[in-house]
Amino acid sequence: MSRELIDKLIHEMLDDIKANRIMLPTLPEVAYKIRDLIDRPDTSTSRICDALKLDAALSARLLKLANSPLFRTSSPIEDINTAVTRLGTRNIRNMVTNLVLEQMYQAGCYSPDVQKILKAQWKYNLRIAAISHFLTQHFTSLNADEALMAGLVHDIGTLPVIEYAESIPELTSNPQAMEMLVNRLHTKIGRLILKKWRFPDSLVTVAAEHEDIYRDPGINIDYTDIVIIANLLAHIGTDHPATKLDWNTIPAFNRIAIAPEDCISAIKNARDDITKIQQIFSH
Repeated sequence: MSRELIDKLIHEMLDDIKANRIMLPTLPEVAYKIRDLIDRPDTSTSRICDALKLDAALSARLLKLANSPLFRTSSPIEDINTAVTRLGTRNIRNMVTNLVLEQMYQAGCYSPDVQKILKAQWKYNLRIAAISHFLTQHFTSLNADEALMAGLVHDIGTLPVIEYAESIPELTSNPQAMEMLVNRLHTKIGRLILKKWRFPDSLVTVAAEHEDIYRDPGINIDYTDIVIIANLLAHIGTDHPATKLDWNTIPAFNRIAIAPEDCISAIKNARDDITKIQQIFSH
C-alpha cells in the first residue's frame, strides 16, 4: 500500500470523526457513574458499594483484586464493602475502567485478523501499565495507581483506527501499512477519546504526547514521562528502533533522575512483580 493512499485514509478518517460519521468509543454508564461517585468528595463508601453491586462482573473482578497478592491479608475478603475499604477508591475507579477497556479490546464482533491485533495491543497496554506502576512507585512521588491507568489508556487511540481498518483488507493483511496508519493517527484520536471520557488533563496529555520521546515541558516529571520510559523499557531485548537510541539524551530520564542503565536493571530485577500486576489486570 502506497504512502499516498495511507495519507488519503488518514485525512478521510479525521474528516469522518469531525463530521461524526465515525463515533469514538464511549464508556458504559456504569463506569461513568462509579467514576463520578468517586470523584465527588461527599460520596459515601456505601453509595459506591451499592453502585458496584448492580454489576456482577465488576463485583467479581474487584473481589479478585482485593484478594490478590497486591492487597491480600491473612483473611480472605468475601464482600464488596470490605473490598472497597481495602482497595481504596482510586483502585476501584481504575479497576472499573480496566474491565471496560478489556471488553473493548476483546470484543468478538471483529474479524479474526482484527481480533488478533486488538488482543496483542491490549496485552502490550497491560505491560506498559505494569511497568509504569513499578517505576512510579519506586522512583517518583507521583501516584502509582494513576500511572497504571496512564499505561492502560495511553494507546486508546489505536482502537478506532484498527476498527476503521477492518473494512480495508489491504490494511489488515499488511502489518507495515497498519502500523503506519496507527502511528500517524492514534495520538490525535486518543486525545479526543479521553477528553470525551472526561479524564484528567494529565492523562489526556499522556494519550496525546507519549510518542514524542524528546518532549521537554519542564523540570517536574509527569505521567507522560513515565509512559515514555515504560514504552522504551518494554522494547528491551528486541530490535525495535527505540533500542538503538541514546537514552541518556531523552529528557524523561533526566526528570526521573535515574540513569537508563539503572532503569533497565531495576526492571529486570522486578520481572516477577511486573508479571503479577499484568496477571491481576488481565483476567
